[in-house]
Amino acid sequence: MRRSTLVAALLMMGFSALPTAAQEYAWSPNKPEHQWQADRPDSRAPAGVELDKLYAAGDVSLAYRFNHLSEEDTHFGSTVVRVDELLREFPTAALTTNRWRHDLELSLGLSDNFTLAATVPFVFTRTDNLTDDLIFYQTEAEGLGDINASALLGVHNTGAVRFHLSGTVSFPTGSIEHTGTTPFSVPGEEQLPYTMQVGSGTLDVTPGATVQVQNELGTVGFQGLATIRLGTNDRDYKLGNRFKGNIWGAIQVAESMSASFRLQYVHDADLKGQDTALDPFSEPAANPLFQRGTRVDLPLGMNVFFSEGALAGHRLTGEFVIPLHHDVTGLQLGAKWGLQFRWEAVF
Repeated sequence: MRRSTLVAALLMMGFSALPTAAQEYAWSPNKPEHQWQADRPDSRAPAGVELDKLYAAGDVSLAYRFNHLSEEDTHFGSTVVRVDELLREFPTAALTTNRWRHDLELSLGLSDNFTLAATVPFVFTRTDNLTDDLIFYQTEAEGLGDINASALLGVHNTGAVRFHLSGTVSFPTGSIEHTGTTPFSVPGEEQLPYTMQVGSGTLDVTPGATVQVQNELGTVGFQGLATIRLGTNDRDYKLGNRFKGNIWGAIQVAESMSASFRLQYVHDADLKGQDTALDPFSEPAANPLFQRGTRVDLPLGMNVFFSEGALAGHRLTGEFVIPLHHDVTGLQLGAKWGLQFRWEAVF
């Protein structure tokens, strides 16, 4: 835990110095002020950062985003708990969870300083479980996730700096009614835990702010997003509010390619209420008190921009996610690794 925390702190210190360094380089009195170049690969944030760009008036963007997160090893706080210890306290325990998400994104530049965007997600989740009788079984949930609509407003878009505000409304189109067959439900099915559902069941709003600074060598950026859950869903609970912070740097390594490194902080607050169909003593994931937690990740990525040929105007970005630190309430699976890709075409 101490080692992960130290690494995260050192990375944060390094990242925090990047915007100042970039500005000083870009605005050196010995040379002309750098002007933002949108046709560079590093002008876009890494693959895992959303709502990072204002589009020019009349531009239409179509994009596909893929996200995979693999989770294993149950944590108590920041300490890993062995499966045999879990099964002395619960009749069943999750061994691994894999989450796949496919997003279809549409963005429209209404003016140079105002963009509208919409995202349609499709979610698939699979968990491998083990009972105290050593019975192995899988549970799965898939379907349409929560559709969201966003607006981006430019605040400062001159010289080497791009700064905008964003607001997102997420609609409860994803199901929270997924059930599955387990050794305890045969011959029927039972409600799956909170983390297996593909939607929140509530109307959610996410205000955010994004700033990026570019110079001749690369781009650095920061983004903060806060998701606020409104009301309670039809199963008498609401997920905890979420704060996500990202800070990144990208260096142009070729005319059409850049390499990036990013530090991501995610905090989920306490779940409120309880799904009465779930027994909190059956497994850790079914306990409403075991949903709060913090995670720090280090994604490493590449951006590719096609400036000519049949794919002119297309972008391909990708990241491999390395989890650095977990600190959770109760017993929860921790992230093991992640993979993210995004393809985009602007017309």
